[in-house]
Amino acid sequence: RIIADCYQQLGRRETIDLLDRMKETGFRESTRSGLSFATDDLKTPANKEQVIKETEKDVEKVQKLYQRGIITEGERYNRVIDLWTHARDEITKQMMHDLAHDIREGKHRYTVERVKQPSSPLALGHAQRATAGSKGKWLLSGYSETRFADDAVTSRPPGPRLLASNVTAGFLGLAVEDPKQLTSRALWRLISYYRTNALDTREYLFAFWSRIARTVAIAFSVLLAIPFVLGPLRSAGAGARMMLGLGLGIAFFLLQRLIESSTVVFKLDPVLLAWLPTVLLATVTLTLLSRAR
Repeated sequence: RIIADCYQQLGRRETIDLLDRMKETGFRESTRSGLSFATDDLKTPANKEQVIKETEKDVEKVQKLYQRGIITEGERYNRVIDLWTHARDEITKQMMHDLAHDIREGKHRYTVERVKQPSSPLALGHAQRATAGSKGKWLLSGYSETRFADDAVTSRPPGPRLLASNVTAGFLGLAVEDPKQLTSRALWRLISYYRTNALDTREYLFAFWSRIARTVAIAFSVLLAIPFVLGPLRSAGAGARMMLGLGLGIAFFLLQRLIESSTVVFKLDPVLLAWLPTVLLATVTLTLLSRAR
């Protein structure tokens, strides 16, 4: 909850700093406490090796189906994820059972309190696919769930489940899509949503304004050809002019990529940096045009 509130109110960068500080605090205080444990305290689930071997065989079968063209890349990915998720649940269930029944020298190695889960049972769920419905409803197919209660671990067999959520299919598609692949209208809708929820919009603002700036840069790129034909550069050889034009294009591309990374990392103004490569290109173009008169 703390991390979610931090992300919504302060953005991604502050959330990363918070997680780093939490990690450093944990390492520092655990070191100062002097707590340690012996290798005998670690208990490997009895079914771990068997479950991993069986899962690896099933994954190999799925891979062969994909190589033969029987299933698609998406189906292969979903099946592999489902297989390893099921393996994780089986190993976790066995581990919790072994810890609760670990008896040494006639006594339980771990009391119920030491392996006790939070008052509200911890649950791990996984669905093979989700279909969006109306009014924020999602139909989960092949949904399986493992719940860890105070004194027992229960599993729910795969089946359908109806989930209510504020996340719609349209927004989910925007959120997971590369900003460069979104239309300008969809990108602006995503920016508006992020602003409403006080989320970090720098990456999307840069993508939006740099798209407009690149369109304007096309006009200056066309004008840049005039000095090569009518200006002082016309006396240079064709190869020299070609290399100069190629160098300017590569410099424009690399500068834009560098600025894109700097916008997110250093919290710089995305609108200003989105226009910076185009402004520099316009400056070079106008300077060469002035000499061509």
